[in-house]
Amino acid sequence: MLELTPDREQARRTLSMFGNVTRDPSTFQTFDETPEKDPKKSKYIHGTFTERAQQLKQF
Repeated sequence: MLELTPDREQARRTLSMFGNVTRDPSTFQTFDETPEKDPKKSKYIHGTFTERAQQLKQF
């Protein structure tokens, strides 16, 4: 399985195309892409990227 390393700066640059990442809230959706499809990993997280970056990194 391919291991991915979160790149917070790249995510910030991408999201900044849609608004201000420190001021404009967004809704982020997480889900399990493994064959197990664990429903506990499916979440909706609302807030600014700056507020939620650490929480999103856990997934």
